[in-house]
Amino acid sequence: MRLPIAAALLAAIPSLALAQPLAPLERGEQLRREGRPNEAIPLLESATRENPQDADAWLNLGLAYAATRRLDEAGAALDRAQALAPDYADVQIARARVAYFRSDVQEASRRLAPILAAHPGNAEAQELARQIALAQGARAAPWRLDLAYTHGSLSDDLPDAYTGFVSLAHRFAGGRTVGLSLENTRQFGETDTYAELTVAAQRAYLALGGAPDADFRPEFAIRGGAYADPLAWGGWKAQFLVDAGWARYAAGHVRTLTPGLDLSDEDRFNARLRWINVVDETDAYRTGYSLHGDWRAADRLSLFTGWADAPESSEGRTVRVKTLSGGVALDVDPITTFRLGVAHAMRSAYDRDDVTLSVTRRF
Repeated sequence: MRLPIAAALLAAIPSLALAQPLAPLERGEQLRREGRPNEAIPLLESATRENPQDADAWLNLGLAYAATRRLDEAGAALDRAQALAPDYADVQIARARVAYFRSDVQEASRRLAPILAAHPGNAEAQELARQIALAQGARAAPWRLDLAYTHGSLSDDLPDAYTGFVSLAHRFAGGRTVGLSLENTRQFGETDTYAELTVAAQRAYLALGGAPDADFRPEFAIRGGAYADPLAWGGWKAQFLVDAGWARYAAGHVRTLTPGLDLSDEDRFNARLRWINVVDETDAYRTGYSLHGDWRAADRLSLFTGWADAPESSEGRTVRVKTLSGGVALDVDPITTFRLGVAHAMRSAYDRDDVTLSVTRRF
């Protein structure tokens, strides 16, 4: 009787071993490779505490941090991995990738060069080199083309509205940019074509525009803005700015002053707050605000949303409009971006639902 029991216990040992949970490093690496870095991070942090001399643990932790755009922590973890294993190619590639995520393509290229020289057949290094080359080309590209089309559906059986937009801008060697845009809008049976010329420097811009024989757009408008130097702390950046404008409509003059604040976290999160102040065509003062947020959900995919409760000048008068918006942006490559946006605007007279398709191309 004892022999069959012993045989059964011996046979069960492999299955019992298989049932044991994976070690923190193994499970963390598995989750990271499955695209679940937030779940992997606690396990990998535990692995580095259990064995602080394990370069693989620090490498995987750095990669998980990088995937969640915690780039300062990723850099520190990869520095530890590099110190433990100076010739570990995967660590060197990961450090180059973090520099790329920081948009420091020169540093990324510098870090990657020794790996490409020592391991020319490394597929991961070659792919990262391709991405860096595209990013360098995008930064060097002096031209930017923006195209957009919006279809608006109005409530109360009002006719649909349509807007086409095209903008072409050129960046000069000194950093100044000159752009020209045209916007053609049709609504309520009327069509306006608004043209605008913009000149921008690093910390300021000025724009002049107008629509001849305008029905609802400004007959003439001038606007400009200035930006303070960004303030940085703990991976976050804050930038204060102010925009001002004057526009002549068929119904009268409209003046605007819009202070604002931009907040960003390592290019993963971006939030914009604007305080909108308007003196309308009747010389009445109106005020409101807008909030807008962007979240880079993946390397090439961003989500955006916004809310505004502010005065808006259109259709010959200034009215209060509440607008909820959102959408997605896809970077096909570093020089091409597609966007799909939706918005629901609520006016006292009617509601409007917009769908906008747009593309940006740099060359």
